[in-house]
Amino acid sequence: MAEEFTFALIKSHIATDHPALVEAVLTRIVRSGLAIRQLCYVTPTSPQIHILYREHAEKPYFPALADSVSRRTVAIVLSGENAILRWREMLGATNPANAAPDTLRANFGDHKKLVDNVAHGSDSENAARREIAIFFPDFPLEAYWPRAHVQAVRSDDRA
Repeated sequence: MAEEFTFALIKSHIATDHPALVEAVLTRIVRSGLAIRQLCYVTPTSPQIHILYREHAEKPYFPALADSVSRRTVAIVLSGENAILRWREMLGATNPANAAPDTLRANFGDHKKLVDNVAHGSDSENAARREIAIFFPDFPLEAYWPRAHVQAVRSDDRA
């Protein structure tokens, strides 16, 4: 199977408030066999947050969701076979209280505050393309995905 790429964002409550857990998350990623292709600490801008979570913008929880990534975060491009599915399985259910044992959200998420669920993970190839372009505008998406789609993502969704 071909190499697949996905986007991960370690949220602010981990990256800022519990930086030692960043190493634990990264260690699990590497041990899972996924490759870390790019990584950077970043404080997302308001436009980046709105683009990342645009499908949630009208939801009542959006302000809390946006706040969960409004301070320093860790943006990551991951790759590997079935990277999107594998990363999402490592994360566990969105609500840490409902996440399977030994998933990142079960182990490190805030069981009382749903949005502090450790990390974000792309839910599809299209989302991965868009999200990688938001935070890694120089990542060579063209090498992995059709040029026309990548150009549309970069012109429409860059903050």
